[in-house]
Amino acid sequence: MAATCKSCHSEYDDALKGTWHDRKGKPDAHAGRVKCIDCHDVNSRSQRDQSFSLRCAHCHHDGYARLYSDLQNSVLTRQTQLRRAIQLKSKKQGDDEEPKLDDLSQQIMDAGRVGAHNFQLTHTLLDEVEQRLSTPTDNTN
Repeated sequence: MAATCKSCHSEYDDALKGTWHDRKGKPDAHAGRVKCIDCHDVNSRSQRDQSFSLRCAHCHHDGYARLYSDLQNSVLTRQTQLRRAIQLKSKKQGDDEEPKLDDLSQQIMDAGRVGAHNFQLTHTLLDEVEQRLSTPTDNTN
C-alpha cells in the first residue's frame, strides 16, 4: 500500500476540515478542493512562507501571495502577544496556575501548527486562549 500524506499527517487534513484534536471550527475554503502537493513541495525538506505564498499566487493571483503573508503575520503577532500575556499572568499567579498556563501555551503552539491549513480555525484557537486568559481564576477552594 502506498503511503499518502494523510497517513502521517492526518491532523493537518483534519485542520482543513475544521477540526484540531478536540476543537471544532469551520472548514477551510480549500478543504476537499486541494491536494497536499498543491501547496507543499514533497521534494523539499525546508519550506518557507515565501514558497507557500507563491503557490497561493500560482492558483489565484498575485494578491494572494500578499494575503497569505498578512494572514501568517497576524497569527505570529497574536501568538507573541498571548505568550507575553501568559508570562505576565504566570508571574502574578504563581505555581497554582502553571498547569492551566502550560495548557494555554500548548494551544498557542497548536494554533501555529494549524496555521495556513485553516487560518480561521487558527484564530479560533487563539481566541479561546485569549478568552481563558481574561477569565478570572476561581480561588475559592
